[in-house]
Amino acid sequence: MNTSKKNSAANEVIPFPNSFADLISFMFITDHIKETTFMIYDINGLKVFEDIFLPIDNEVLLDLDFLSNGPYLAILRFGKRIVQKRIIKN
Repeated sequence: MNTSKKNSAANEVIPFPNSFADLISFMFITDHIKETTFMIYDINGLKVFEDIFLPIDNEVLLDLDFLSNGPYLAILRFGKRIVQKRIIKN
């Protein structure tokens, strides 16, 4: 995948709020009706969450209250696209 396509996909998803307490929403800028796999990794690279969601109104709301405070990497996979977003739980 070339850099422009990677950047394009990354700009299609916005985590909000970032930083978050318990709930975080992933908003898709373009119309998005595909099943999306969400994987969350801690700072040590350990996968702490994985599930598949179908966005409703271009949005997925995750309840991540079980996570400890700190930085995480969210990886979203839909179709052939992969998006990475850094998120912070506080």
